Amino acid sequence: MNGLESRGRVLMVCPSNSPCTSLGIGSEYQNQGGLYAVTQRMIPVNDLSAVISQFGFPIVAAVGLGYFIYYIWVWATNTVQPVLDSAMGSLVALIDRVRMLDNDMIRLNQKLQIALEYKSKLSQDQQQELDDIVTRYGSRSQQFDSSGKTPPEKKQPRA
Repeated sequence: MNGLESRGRVLMVCPSNSPCTSLGIGSEYQNQGGLYAVTQRMIPVNDLSAVISQFGFPIVAAVGLGYFIYYIWVWATNTVQPVLDSAMGSLVALIDRVRMLDNDMIRLNQKLQIALEYKSKLSQDQQQELDDIVTRYGSRSQQFDSSGKTPPEKKQPRA
């Protein structure tokens, strides 16, 4: 068998009357004492033209595309999937927060409607007193004015 191993890798040894002698391209069969030793010739990977001439372009292209698909699959499952999972968790948390804020806005809107309804039922003196309280303790922010009155327009300085 040492002579066979020098020619290639021994795949199997089978009797001479076995159907394993029809294994295909790239295999060599040698009869030694009533047994066929099936070997496969080793082809260097860097000699692409020899591989194409032995197996044909469609086979080499199919193997190359198969490896490409395998590489993309491994990359997607090992690199992209964990990132998508963490992003999905963040998205669910943000959706929950938005729902909570929406519920809070609905509650505040209901409270504001009730307060405006009660304000409209107040007498003129009570409304004046309420306006004084709002002016005294209300927000001084320019973005949010709790008084409900439009602020006086500021005069622009002349250039």
